[in-house]
Amino acid sequence: MPILDPSRKPTSSFLGSSMLKKFLTDLETANPWHFVWIAVLTSELLTAVFNATQSYLWWGRISRDLLMIGAIDALFVPLLVAPTIIYFVRNTARLEKMNERLKREIEDRAQAQAATALSKARYRAMIEAYDGLVYICSPDYRIEFMNERLKERTGYDATGDFCYKALHGLDAVCSWCVNERVLAGETVRWEVQSPKDNRWYHVTNTPIFNADGTRSKQAMIMDITDRKNMEEELLNAKKLESVGLLAGGIAHDFNNLLAGILSNIELAKMQSVMEGGTYDRLNEAELAAYRAKDLTLQLLTFAKGGAPLKVTLALTDIIKESATLALRGRTVKAEYCLATDLWPVEADAGQLNQVISNMIINADQAMPGGGTISIGSENVVLGPADVPSLREGKYVIVSIKDHGIGILPEHLSRVFDPYFTTKQRGSGLGLATSYSIVKKHQGAITVDSEPGEGSRFRIYLPASENNVTRQQAGKSSELPKGQGRILVMDDDECIRETTRNILLVLGYEVELTSDGTEAIAAYREAREGGRPFDVVIMDLTVPGGMGGKETIGKLIEMDPAVKAIVASGYSNDPVLAEYGNYGFKAAVAKPYRLRDLGETVLRVVHSA
Repeated sequence: MPILDPSRKPTSSFLGSSMLKKFLTDLETANPWHFVWIAVLTSELLTAVFNATQSYLWWGRISRDLLMIGAIDALFVPLLVAPTIIYFVRNTARLEKMNERLKREIEDRAQAQAATALSKARYRAMIEAYDGLVYICSPDYRIEFMNERLKERTGYDATGDFCYKALHGLDAVCSWCVNERVLAGETVRWEVQSPKDNRWYHVTNTPIFNADGTRSKQAMIMDITDRKNMEEELLNAKKLESVGLLAGGIAHDFNNLLAGILSNIELAKMQSVMEGGTYDRLNEAELAAYRAKDLTLQLLTFAKGGAPLKVTLALTDIIKESATLALRGRTVKAEYCLATDLWPVEADAGQLNQVISNMIINADQAMPGGGTISIGSENVVLGPADVPSLREGKYVIVSIKDHGIGILPEHLSRVFDPYFTTKQRGSGLGLATSYSIVKKHQGAITVDSEPGEGSRFRIYLPASENNVTRQQAGKSSELPKGQGRILVMDDDECIRETTRNILLVLGYEVELTSDGTEAIAAYREAREGGRPFDVVIMDLTVPGGMGGKETIGKLIEMDPAVKAIVASGYSNDPVLAEYGNYGFKAAVAKPYRLRDLGETVLRVVHSA
């Protein structure tokens, strides 16, 4: 083997030799007194050897003393040096162990520092990604850290400033009493409205324990204005639902009474002399009854049902017609700024007319001294967070702006509550009714107001991709008379008799039934007798009996070609709005207008 073998790894030092390490380990564990006993025994052995051999060796006597001195030096010098060597070896081993421990501690500390740096980086990334404002306040109320969003909010880096100074726009989130509680170790949460921008914030203050035993305060501030607005809308919806339980039942019965009154008045007008006091009084009674009908419609709007009968409409004409009627005889005038390319909407024309009329009447009442109401319309495309209660997409906005007394901030959240009003005139139902109708059209109403500056209401309605439904340009003064056999099913006797009288005047034969069971039996009998009914008019709801929804299914089983019209003044079922999906050919609302009922029946009689 060559003297220099490149395959062998050189040792870093002599102390790195494995044999030397073993020797040093043995020395480290050796007892110095072992060397003393070895030296004594060896000395005695040598003395005995010299004594035994000195008579045979001529030079023994001469060298005995010298040999004894050399032996003693050879034995006792190591004896004296051995403890020093052992001490050195032992301390060298200890130093190596200490070096190893120190090396491990340095490595552990480096890992801990790396983990701390990573944790800080992750915490900062999390805080910067947090969709809110964050700052850390020292025990002496100075800001130690603030995230970028808070810097953008305050306009500068306020690190080192007093928190109440830096957060001048959010004064309530840095109160002294809260700071004391947090610095004492308590987590405090609350919601507050900023006096600077009137926005709502949720604040969470938590203590941070410092290495020196003190505590800092971490504040996390989230803007919850949108959530608050949604909560207000949900609360309004709950209030409307509560009122609906009461108003729906009362108004339903009252509406049936009005149906009988109005129909009989119309029939009386037809049969009376067209001149003179009798006709005028009947006309006034009819107008009063229709005003009562409008009141019941407002009450019915609060009910769970009452789904709008939607068609594709152009809003411009409806806006102008509603404003003209609502402001007739008033000291207030309308100023229009309407988009010429306004998108169509899917809406119930009657309900939408009621909404716009209510809003304009509300604006008129806000200006008792007269003035101008600004009415506008525009197309908008909403993003996900533009209006919290609405989905993104295309909408049509109708805005109504008055220049009246305005609304106090504490009253803004209640303007859509039923029967809430701050005006001397008005019942407090107009805005609540409008709110409910627009919600049923998947829209929203918002309000902005400044006391003394007036209020602006915005109505958002989903835009439609369909073409506008063409309305008949004009109506003939002649009654829409026809021929055929009509089956009427209604649980209210007054409605049955009134409907029969109207249909008889229009030229039809009529048979009456009170519920679905009777209607099915009458339809079967007439069909089997060779005199089938041309049209069936059925009330949707029959308390304690079979209503129109159940009856139409059984009639279709009997005669798939049955022609049926669903009728109701109030319903918590969407059948009226989507009558075609349930097998009906048309829908009519009670109380009936003689002409409307006649046109509907005539259309269904001649339908395929």
